[in-house]
Amino acid sequence: MKKLYILTALITMLLALGCMGPSLQKGDLDFKTYSPTSAVVLPLKLPVGMVFEEKALSESILNGVAASGVFNTVVAPSSVKKRAAADPDMKAAVAEYVSQAALGQTPEAGLAASIASAFGAETIITVDVTRFGYIVTPTQNYAEAAMTVTITDGATGALVWRASHTMYDWGGTGKAALPGLGRKLSDYLFSFVPMRKEG
Repeated sequence: MKKLYILTALITMLLALGCMGPSLQKGDLDFKTYSPTSAVVLPLKLPVGMVFEEKALSESILNGVAASGVFNTVVAPSSVKKRAAADPDMKAAVAEYVSQAALGQTPEAGLAASIASAFGAETIITVDVTRFGYIVTPTQNYAEAAMTVTITDGATGALVWRASHTMYDWGGTGKAALPGLGRKLSDYLFSFVPMRKEG
């Protein structure tokens, strides 16, 4: 009974520390020949009340994309938002695409193609941030970040790769730890991209 308790406590601790590794899913593509060089990162899907962190998080995602070494050209979420603000149809298409990706659905090929072609991208990257905040109580002080990154083929909407993970910062700095934690989680997830180029 004591051994079972210790094992359970150890697993709980590893999960809390984010040490169990990310949840990964690959599409049915041949990654020996599939080598896109351009991507568009759509505006992040954030929890209610998290809009104030969007700029910092977007920068973290772009840094993660750059660190992967996969894409030569990347269109930032801010560029997508600017284009969508002037084009109601594009705004609706992007919102629909982000929503479908967050639900794990395969977007329609026509929807994917319209967005990808508009930004000259071969792939579409969406990021669903499910948790990004901090807890400060008399007994707890930590920051937490959780996100799912999805890459889909711009021509077909087919899944290329998806990764989900949660990370914590137990340094006791609360809100101050969030920017670094977002960057760390983004870099970590993109380090698993199957088309990654070591440089």
